Amino acid sequence: LDGIDRIVLEGVRESLGEEEMKKLRAEAESHLRSYRKKMDKAIYEQTVQNFISRRLREMNNIPRMSLFYL
Repeated sequence: LDGIDRIVLEGVRESLGEEEMKKLRAEAESHLRSYRKKMDKAIYEQTVQNFISRRLREMNNIPRMSLFYL
């Protein structure tokens, strides 16, 4: 299920286009600005990607593909 989830999210990312993805990244960075100094760079980047993935799911009404999120 995790692989299917990644494939679906990648398809949504590609369909959005570069400009929309930049907007989502800017939104994520603005929400996480206060945490940036406290986090390791790799962990901050993963948190940004998780935020973007969550927003993509919300925008496109895509459920999370996992047995833990049923």
